Amino acid sequence: MTQPAIPFINLPAERREAVDAMRALSLIKGVPDAEVDDWINEGRR
Repeated sequence: MTQPAIPFINLPAERREAVDAMRALSLIKGVPDAEVDDWINEGRR
């Protein structure tokens, strides 16, 4: 699993929950980690 582009602990609590959900979904659905990281980074802009 690749590391998130930003430190996980620095995210607001609701954002951490969203990232957790996306990572879990990526494992279930087989979505590449890079795609999840892209989604996380999009949320920062």
